[in-house]
Amino acid sequence: MTAGLQEERPGLFAKTGKIMGNNIFSYFIIFLASGLFTCTRNGISYKNSNITVEEIKSNIEYLASDELMGREPGHPGIEKAANYITEKFKSYGVKIIPATSSYFQKIKFEKAAPPHEASLSFLNSDFRQNENLIQIAGPSLTKNLEFVYLDYAATAEEYAGISLKNKILITKLGGPGLTGRSIFNFSDEKNILAQQNGALALIEIPANTFDWNGLASYFGHTRTILSNPESKGSEIPHFYLSDPEEKITEKLKNNSDGAIRIDTPGFASDSFYSSNIMGFIPGTNPEKSDEFIVLCAHYDHIGAGLHKRGASVADSIFNGARDNGMGVVALLAAAKHLAQNPAQRPVLVLALTAEESGLQGSRFFTTNSPILLKNIVFALNNDGAGMTDDKIATLVGFEKTTAKEAIRQGVKQAGLLAASDPVPHMNLFERSDNISFAKLGIPATTMSPGFHQFSGALSEKYHKVNDEVDADFSIDYLHKYSLAYAFAAQAIANMDNKPEWVDGEKYQAAASELYKND
Repeated sequence: MTAGLQEERPGLFAKTGKIMGNNIFSYFIIFLASGLFTCTRNGISYKNSNITVEEIKSNIEYLASDELMGREPGHPGIEKAANYITEKFKSYGVKIIPATSSYFQKIKFEKAAPPHEASLSFLNSDFRQNENLIQIAGPSLTKNLEFVYLDYAATAEEYAGISLKNKILITKLGGPGLTGRSIFNFSDEKNILAQQNGALALIEIPANTFDWNGLASYFGHTRTILSNPESKGSEIPHFYLSDPEEKITEKLKNNSDGAIRIDTPGFASDSFYSSNIMGFIPGTNPEKSDEFIVLCAHYDHIGAGLHKRGASVADSIFNGARDNGMGVVALLAAAKHLAQNPAQRPVLVLALTAEESGLQGSRFFTTNSPILLKNIVFALNNDGAGMTDDKIATLVGFEKTTAKEAIRQGVKQAGLLAASDPVPHMNLFERSDNISFAKLGIPATTMSPGFHQFSGALSEKYHKVNDEVDADFSIDYLHKYSLAYAFAAQAIANMDNKPEWVDGEKYQAAASELYKND
């Protein structure tokens, strides 16, 4: 989508919102006469008898059925799920986003498979793939070369006076002060720096505090990544190397350059397409027509097959009823409710793909949004692993924004209590699609089915073949939970003031930059 079309869109939405506003009174009379409004608070209708237990049951049973084969991107099952969701959008009256041509935001992915065999030899030591070496990216390379060791290779100053042309860069993983996911994000940046300085390969050595087996398990399998045509032919082999006793690191301090042998067939990749599903519900207040609320939930899961951990001949389908079938059902309920009872602000309804592959669908949306990001004022994500408390809905990031009270009231109207994140040490806020919006400055929260700890009953079904609509699955709770999400979304979309980060939140700086001209 061109920048010119983006710039024109807020005016178009204002006009659409005005049209909706002119007709809203007639809609109100129709709904009032039919008895659909049973509870009103602050001018907001919270009850809609059209969101029935029967429809909730039908939606979850289909989305978590064996027919969809675990909804893995690149496989037919997720395409069936996508078509199901779009048909629901159409039936509810959810519109295609103006200036786009369909509900589908098509995304090209690559399935990247690491080599079974690769090796490095230097400083009288040998390293082999899946033992003490992991190739995490890049093409083939077989050659005798020279290496250069830099401590972290984190700044341009470290490269000053160093020639890396046609050499291999060896460095520590991460950088000064980096923790958590940022270490691996910086690993990608370091790869680019190495290429820019002429290196033919990059080797990073994790500190001995890292779980090497965990790294090998994650990076040793085929991964789904966004296709980037601009990077074709420019990638270099990129390795992690195990040095638990720091013997190699000590040698490198005294031997900052030398000879190295590299032998790798590189990654193999196949491309495929999957789609985010995007819908639009106009608002009723022209003055808020450029203040979009995003509602999102990922509809992908981890698929099927005997090669997957936990699969067996008896059952090899990971149905994903709780993760994230419940979230998608709630998203559909919110879409239906808001299409029938429009709020003041316009709403984008997003069913996102490839969350299980590293939040790829939401990352693609935020970098290719048909709506100017500065016009998105809040994102209410829906994701979880299941319910262990049927009296609550859990809100990850509940205290981070000024939408807290609106969310609380919406959830309450569905007969549930809004509860804060019970496991902040797990950093769930940065592990679902809400973070793709939050890191850009857009206030965001994730609603999850009620739970108190990420263990026990939750972990017994999380990413397991028994995450099905079984005897333990409560349709009645899912109905309440779906209403809670719909009502919370409506309450946010009707707030007098735009939602914001509360003072002191680390995303405030990004928000100031994003909304600086507003």
